[in-house]
Amino acid sequence: MSAGETGMPNRLGSAGPARALVGAWVENLAQVFESMAGERPEVRWEPAAAPAIPEGEGREQELLWWEQPFQGAPEAKAWVATPRSTREFAGGQTLRAAGIDTVEPAAARNTWLEILSQSLSAMAGAAASALGREVVCAGGGERASGRFEAAAESSLIPRR
Repeated sequence: MSAGETGMPNRLGSAGPARALVGAWVENLAQVFESMAGERPEVRWEPAAAPAIPEGEGREQELLWWEQPFQGAPEAKAWVATPRSTREFAGGQTLRAAGIDTVEPAAARNTWLEILSQSLSAMAGAAASALGREVVCAGGGERASGRFEAAAESSLIPRR
């Protein structure tokens, strides 16, 4: 579904600085995953509509929503919606690389949150470079889904 179909504008399609920031975050996400799991995934992104909230039983558990505000750029927030399959893959790969053979979903989720936290810290660093002032992550956390001015869809794909 396109941003136009949802009635939601998508500023990432035409905003160079925002595109560069998301591109830097995606690159950092791949680097963090590689440093923790020992392999570099292919990561891509493109401007998109806000993620659809899955319907049906258990839907509230399918997407994990993380809201990340930034100190030094109070008008900016990053929202990341992670499907269960992505967090189980990324967390599981990382824990298996650390020698843990049996990975519980909660452990994979917590490991994903660490990967996400490190990659968002790198995003704050990229924002600091762009703005010419200190920007750091401030008290992020899981939230119910929010409203967005722009969205990007990224894919974390294992290389075979």
